[in-house]
Amino acid sequence: MKNNVIPTVAEATVNFRILPGETIESVKAHIEKTVSEKVRVEPVGHLTNPSPVSTVESEAFQILAKTIRSQNPDALVVPGLLGGGTDSRNFYDISEEVYRFYPIRINPESMTRFHGIDEKISKENYKEIIEFSYLLIKNFN
Repeated sequence: MKNNVIPTVAEATVNFRILPGETIESVKAHIEKTVSEKVRVEPVGHLTNPSPVSTVESEAFQILAKTIRSQNPDALVVPGLLGGGTDSRNFYDISEEVYRFYPIRINPESMTRFHGIDEKISKENYKEIIEFSYLLIKNFN
């Protein structure tokens, strides 16, 4: 093995965030088509397809939006993508509509701490989350 010798074998691990509407198989097919048929693609690790998309037309979403606006009257409530896995995948078998939301206040400093050293929220924000959870449960009754 020398720096100027082309290796006979190469290996890479790539972590994908798969968009709704795509699957593990469709991503694999795209890689094979884009890179080369000579490249072997093997999915590894804990594999899950993207979460089902929940509608904004449901009564559940309307109650969620109402609860958000009750704490933040100027808030624009719109759907979005969550860039990581959550425990919500455990609820797909019992509900067609699964929403992932907590009123966590994020500033530029917070962004550097996600899943890292000193990950935290303020006491005031924690109180807001508890109040929000209480109101959400109350609004569903």
